[in-house]
Amino acid sequence: MTEDKGETDVLEAIKTTPGNFCKDHYNQRQIDVIKEEILPKYTKEEIANLGIIAPYNNQTDAIRSQIPGIDAATVHKYQGREKDNIIISTVDNEITSFADDANMLNVAISRAKKKLAVVLSGNEQPENSNLVALLKYIQYNNFTIEDSKVNSIFDFFYTKDTEAKFKYLKAANKISKYDSENAMSTLLTNIFEEPKYSKFSFVFEMPLKDVVNKNYMGELPEELSTFANRSWAHVDFTVFNRVTKEILFGIEVDGYNYHKKGTRQAERDLKKNAIFEQIGLPLLRLSTKGSGEENKIKAQLDKYLGAE
Repeated sequence: MTEDKGETDVLEAIKTTPGNFCKDHYNQRQIDVIKEEILPKYTKEEIANLGIIAPYNNQTDAIRSQIPGIDAATVHKYQGREKDNIIISTVDNEITSFADDANMLNVAISRAKKKLAVVLSGNEQPENSNLVALLKYIQYNNFTIEDSKVNSIFDFFYTKDTEAKFKYLKAANKISKYDSENAMSTLLTNIFEEPKYSKFSFVFEMPLKDVVNKNYMGELPEELSTFANRSWAHVDFTVFNRVTKEILFGIEVDGYNYHKKGTRQAERDLKKNAIFEQIGLPLLRLSTKGSGEENKIKAQLDKYLGAE
């Protein structure tokens, strides 16, 4: 800022839920916080002159992919440039010497002309770090430091609180050898117990060929047909109408390491996506690195309620 006019919202910091959300220099939780808790505070005009800075290319690539039209780049690529509004995604679970470098951090902070927002992990951080010093500066000047409200049913994967994790898993529906699928089963059961959504239900691991046969009168391309008829090809969760038995949409629970780009499973995912597109059914892919699963599922269900 070039001069102080008594503004109350020029600096803010948001801490994500504690946990190990960063993997391969990529932190989906911080991106979700930017999309759901920071950007909605800005006007269209402010977003047009807004930039997002992160220490790593993997994070800036993901941001540009998920927030079309946004100007996201690493600190080095932002050197010599300015924006009215800057958001810094620190990415790491624990502050690293690379992201905490005084010169790099100074460049990132000084790109902002009017507003600066910082997103960082809610994990305990080194007291002698530059980022913690920045937080103390924000707090000292009576600006906002918030704990993010963005969360996920899969957060127990990343918590260091083993007692809380054990308690959660003990209460989950045991339908699978995978904790993530048990968590999803519990969520769906709870949703469908609500009066508003009581007409819906789900099937676990429905064979993909059955989904196709019930919803498609045509013929799939040979490659997709062969894949759909594999004995092991199934849909993690298939949501249907209890009364009409009509299949409405599928849900896939994607573990990050198993489904990440370049794996054999990622190739299979693309075929399954193509099959669902061909037969005209939505397929929700819910990553264990994501958030807001309940809202996403309810939003899909509300489309059917609204169409009635």
